[in-house]
Amino acid sequence: MRTLQANGATKITAFSVAVAAACAGTAVMDQLLFFLGRYGRSTRMVSRMVAKPAFARASGFIEAHPISFVMSFRFIFGLRAAGPVVAGLSAMGFWTYTALNVAAAAAICLFEQVRQTGQTSR
Repeated sequence: MRTLQANGATKITAFSVAVAAACAGTAVMDQLLFFLGRYGRSTRMVSRMVAKPAFARASGFIEAHPISFVMSFRFIFGLRAAGPVVAGLSAMGFWTYTALNVAAAAAICLFEQVRQTGQTSR
């Protein structure tokens, strides 16, 4: 695995930099989709999402279990893009969503970092 050295003391793998960039990217994109749901209710994109049957189920789930929903929508087929919009349309507060979003993005990226590191060290 190739390493980048800064000041001759710190070793950072190129893969670690890529994982950090992916973590930041997913968190920022989810925040933008949250804002779309919160402030773009009348847009065509949100209207199409609301019209789907899965939206009603997701909306009910976020109202009943908001923390579980934000931490898990990345793993539920069909909710990856709609999940943040559903959260934006719900009563969930901005700071609550932001904290959960960053935690979930970091958790999935950390999991991927550990998984990949374990595979390459064998």
